[in-house]
Amino acid sequence: METGVIKLSPSYQPIGYTTLMALENIVLAADQKNIQINFNYSEDFKAYHDPKWTSEALYNILDNAVKYTNENGHISIELFTLENYTKIAITDSSIGIKESEIPKLFQRFYRSPSVKNFPGVGVGLHLA
Repeated sequence: METGVIKLSPSYQPIGYTTLMALENIVLAADQKNIQINFNYSEDFKAYHDPKWTSEALYNILDNAVKYTNENGHISIELFTLENYTKIAITDSSIGIKESEIPKLFQRFYRSPSVKNFPGVGVGLHLA
């Protein structure tokens, strides 16, 4: 987006389907770690968004949730339609994030010292 290569094409449509597109790409990895995924949604939940790129952003967040959640953990995804926006809440039982590191999470290439033994290069949340 910064270089103009990615063009967003948002429209008002169901956000649950877009979230399911992202989930399709992490289900196998979650199954391999016996991670339970809970996703409750209604097809009535709509949002103004670009399905392709919103799904990609959600995938990056969910991929991190799977990566940093131990075996037999859980991930929960909830959709809320509020007055001015639709909220997607993703929670998990991962290793967690130190409060002091939260401001750094979305910086390109930032990786917490506590995750040096996990795969990754630190661009997923930046892209999300």
